[in-house]
Amino acid sequence: MAEDHTGVDSSASRLLVAEVGKQAVIRVIGRGSYQLAPSLKRYGEQAIRKGFDRLIFDMRHCTQMDSTFMGVIAGLASRLSQERHGEILMVNLTSHARGLLSTLGLDTVVRPAVVGTPVEELKSLLGDAADFVELDVREDVTETRKTMLEAHRELMNLTPENVPRFRDVVEYLEKSSPSAGGS
Repeated sequence: MAEDHTGVDSSASRLLVAEVGKQAVIRVIGRGSYQLAPSLKRYGEQAIRKGFDRLIFDMRHCTQMDSTFMGVIAGLASRLSQERHGEILMVNLTSHARGLLSTLGLDTVVRPAVVGTPVEELKSLLGDAADFVELDVREDVTETRKTMLEAHRELMNLTPENVPRFRDVVEYLEKSSPSAGGS
């Protein structure tokens, strides 16, 4: 088992979820990456359809995030705000992860809190006693590519500074996934 600075097995990235009232707590274990992104997107969209008005990401065991993962979060934040007037909170962020959110403009669509920042209303929701279940992470190349394309488009729409950062990624994904183009 390869442990990171949080003491978590970094080779086993997972998403755990618990639902409390109209809130979902999503615990990210290991890397928040393109591999977890389709499962996160599916779950987040389902939670919004079910009427949830707050998605809370507990990032204390997250070792890093890639642009696809953050783009999915941006898309969910936009949809949650538009459809439910809800919000996404990201708590227990490292200062590095908080910086990534700021660099890509996600701090304009989510409410971030670094480790040590008190978020009193969340203490009971984030407790280890909550009934967390693991999301199924299945490998589907077509779904992953589609999710990657949508996520990077979300980031480009978030702030003009992201357009040059992700233009080549989007062009590549559009060429390699003709059915995902358009929209």
